[in-house]
Amino acid sequence: MKQNRPRPLIILFLAGMLAVNAIVLWYGRNFIFRGYGDFAALYTAGKLLDRGQGPDLYLRSAQWKVQQEFASNVEVRKGPLPYIRPPFEALLFAPFARFNYPTACALWMVFNVLILFCIPPLLAFNARSQLGIPFWLLGPLCLAFTPVAVSLLNGQDAILLLFIFCLALHIFQRGHSYLAGAVLALGLIKFHLTIPFILVLLFRKKIKVVAGFLFAAFGLILISIAITGWPRALDYPRYLWRLNGMVGAGMVTTVSMPNFRGALTVLLGNRPLPVHANLFLIPIVMIGIFVAASGWRDSKGIPALFCISYSFAIVVTLLCSYYAYGYDLTLLLLPFLLFSDQFLNLHGWHWPKLLFVISAIILFCSPLIWAIFFGLARFYWLILPMFALALSLYWCLAWSNRSKVLVFDGR
Repeated sequence: MKQNRPRPLIILFLAGMLAVNAIVLWYGRNFIFRGYGDFAALYTAGKLLDRGQGPDLYLRSAQWKVQQEFASNVEVRKGPLPYIRPPFEALLFAPFARFNYPTACALWMVFNVLILFCIPPLLAFNARSQLGIPFWLLGPLCLAFTPVAVSLLNGQDAILLLFIFCLALHIFQRGHSYLAGAVLALGLIKFHLTIPFILVLLFRKKIKVVAGFLFAAFGLILISIAITGWPRALDYPRYLWRLNGMVGAGMVTTVSMPNFRGALTVLLGNRPLPVHANLFLIPIVMIGIFVAASGWRDSKGIPALFCISYSFAIVVTLLCSYYAYGYDLTLLLLPFLLFSDQFLNLHGWHWPKLLFVISAIILFCSPLIWAIFFGLARFYWLILPMFALALSLYWCLAWSNRSKVLVFDGR
């Protein structure tokens, strides 16, 4: 199929947002190099593992001792920034821990940028022309998406999670369901987002994917137990629950979450939810799983229909998640890369196309997102463009099911 010409206004807009993000990252480089970002916790885990202290991975006194070696001048913390990821992810950061902290930060950022640049080619199997932008340019333009820049500024692993989801989709579309599930198991680095997504696949009877996921997850559990030992591994859920209710522990506050949980704080006068009230959020997660599973559509021979369902499940999972932050919205880059061209090529300006474009403009508008990030710390407002994106994708699924014809073929 003939490729579309690059859209000059879109490229100009993305280049401008990329420039804004680059300026913020440049002026904020000391923020992460001095130990303020979340990479401090990841680096600490790698350091403990490198020193043979795997059982102390979740021991706050051990975390604090390590962080005093490279972040003693961080003024906003009176205790350690806790490591909250599963034990197996610490293996990834052990090699980085061989370097001093600023060097490790720089290397981690380079690693994230490299895997980010690999994402557009991974999705090329499903996307038609991706706005007519060549891959060598589309990769750098991914940095125009502000959640990506937020992830880099914090030294987060959200870009890695995006890569895992994109790779799993790429593998599934080539008919390797078990392997796709195994790759998704690596997404357990953020299990609060991956497990609901897997439950959607389970309800849609993607048995081979779920089987591959469970097999690989079991292996990762065994690796985690080998790192920390049985007692620490069994205490891991309790460790997370204690941190969730601990004021000033370095966990993301509820008012900063871009999901329905964060929006509930509006009803409480922008106050964090009490710990016991969090139990009532479980139905929200379950409703999200049900909505994503109900909206899922399958059609053999039409790759785009699976991709739309896959993307819709990701957006709904983020909206209904128990725990999320601005950098987790990096996952939204997947539907934008897959379907921006297709939505823009739809005739007319009907409401699904309008919602998609509005959500893209808002979420790519770097000055607005950075203002919310630095000034307001009220990321729950971002559920509005996320909800608009979910509605536009759901329309594609509902329309295709009703008319038995796909809105666009995704190639």
